[in-house]
Amino acid sequence: MTLAVVGLTLVQLLSAGECVQESARKIPLVKETDVLVVGGSSAAVTAALAAKAAGVDVYLVAPRPYLGDDIAGTLRLGLADDEEPDTDLAKEIWLDRSSTVPFAYQADAPAVAPHADKSRTILSDGKFDDPVSGSVQYDVPKVKIQADFGEERFVESVELVNYKRKGDFGVARARLVTSTDGKTWSRTINLKEVPGGMEHQRWTAPLNAKVRYVGLAAFRREGCRRMLLGEIAFRTKGGEVRRRIPTPLLVKQVFDAALLTNGVDFLTGSYVTDILRDGTGAAAGVVIANRSGRQAIKAKTIVDATERATVARLAGVPFTPYPAGEQTFTRIVISMDRPESSGMATRLLPGTYRTSGRTLKGKVGQAWECTLKIPMKDGSFASFAEAEQMARDRTFTSGLLDAADTLFQVPPDRATGTVPHVFVLGGCTPLAAAELRPLAFMRKGAEVGTAAARDAQAGRTGVASVQVAARTGKTGISPVQSCDTREFLTGLRPYDKGLPTVESPAGPLPVLGEYDVVVVGGGTAGAPAGIGSGRRGAKTLLIEYLYGLGGVGTLGMIGKYWYGNRVGFTSEHDKGVEALGAAVHVVGKREWWRRENRAAGVEMWFGAMACGAVVRDGRVAGVVVA
Repeated sequence: MTLAVVGLTLVQLLSAGECVQESARKIPLVKETDVLVVGGSSAAVTAALAAKAAGVDVYLVAPRPYLGDDIAGTLRLGLADDEEPDTDLAKEIWLDRSSTVPFAYQADAPAVAPHADKSRTILSDGKFDDPVSGSVQYDVPKVKIQADFGEERFVESVELVNYKRKGDFGVARARLVTSTDGKTWSRTINLKEVPGGMEHQRWTAPLNAKVRYVGLAAFRREGCRRMLLGEIAFRTKGGEVRRRIPTPLLVKQVFDAALLTNGVDFLTGSYVTDILRDGTGAAAGVVIANRSGRQAIKAKTIVDATERATVARLAGVPFTPYPAGEQTFTRIVISMDRPESSGMATRLLPGTYRTSGRTLKGKVGQAWECTLKIPMKDGSFASFAEAEQMARDRTFTSGLLDAADTLFQVPPDRATGTVPHVFVLGGCTPLAAAELRPLAFMRKGAEVGTAAARDAQAGRTGVASVQVAARTGKTGISPVQSCDTREFLTGLRPYDKGLPTVESPAGPLPVLGEYDVVVVGGGTAGAPAGIGSGRRGAKTLLIEYLYGLGGVGTLGMIGKYWYGNRVGFTSEHDKGVEALGAAVHVVGKREWWRRENRAAGVEMWFGAMACGAVVRDGRVAGVVVA
């Protein structure tokens, strides 16, 4: 969705079909690059990597707070039997090439409550996700853990993971010795701390030796009263290479690491709102919107890897119309039971999915691909938003553990032309459904990235002077008078000073809808605000950047109260969540917020961001959304 206005009838100002005339302004320029990749899909990542490998400067802008949205966001995680990972990046995601050596262990100090280790398996069970149930507490300055493999085994590296909290628990250092017979021990090897953990510490050391025993000593951090050890792993690459179904988190981590390792700068949580044009009228960059406002990025070449080819549409690429009528979508859910709904086909996908953490309590579910026929009025954002809610109505089960952020569809509207310096990478091009499968899509991304790099290296001129492309409104529609938009135009960071700017001429913003109340944010306050407004009969729109309601109380996994008077609406909420019978409390809470908003007649837009206000005479009259 590009920049648009949602109007409020509280000041009786705007009507759908009208436009707001935005005044001229200067957009801060925060980046100049050779190739700009817009989108967070797997193909967007491989396009960026290929362009970087070709020797050009690359910048990637993604709409969601993570990368790999076509895999992690849709839960299309598994590969078909005839799909074989054939690149290093794909192998890192879908092949498990490392293995750990099983071991028994004993400590020279007692493990104490509340984190005792009666079974002496917590440090060797391969799990590290919850300090409450998955850690071992030692209240001594030093503890030595002796591991026994039962026979001599080749160990490539050793890893220790512990939890940390300032002034309470932490590890200052760790070291190890090895032996083949339990009598003669090697020299001391110090483990090195891997930086980056906010709530844990990770220590590693290479070993590359054949041993039977390892003595690992951990030393308590000064100022702490205890140590909470979480896991010890002895890794070897001598094991069998196995196909795996990755977790969404693994997909995101691999793509993040690939860009960082290869020197590709990227920015998440940003939507494209406008196109930049050079002196010849050719595309020369974009304007993005995020929580910092709007910023401009100048580029010689653009790869449009957005789901709906937003950049290409703004740049003037022609498309076939999105056909009105019934359309086919799929939604994947992870559930302990099969989703059932009239007219919906479900297919069990391979593999089992085990949850982790104290909130989900290690439940096991299966992946179900739900195919739905949903009526679509058109290809507008509002139509897709309603389709999303209809799909969620039909795919919820009491055993739901996780679900895709968004629906998947092979787009029926396709690009029918091109414009210079813009490469379209996604389903809105003439790609077959099989070419949108992850492996094929990643290969296509690399191909497009290489082509984009060649385009950027072709000696393009005229990019020095750019401005925001003028917007054109519908003919015969007069702009609302005495009305303008306001927004942050200060750069990406609060300390950005003296940035160059790009001229944005005055132009119309379309009004997408007219509401009595617009709730911006569907968190712990916004979700009930929507319900309250809708129940009082107000025409209400709820805008939420993420793909669920409830904020930190659901998506943030803080599902229980600390203190408070649980009466009135809170009591209604608690009883409603309990009545859903959800296997996972936070999943039930999230669904209750959604259902009650929907029952109150509230329209919900997930994956949308408010980035400005429409103002008249000092009063808010609408919201600018991206």
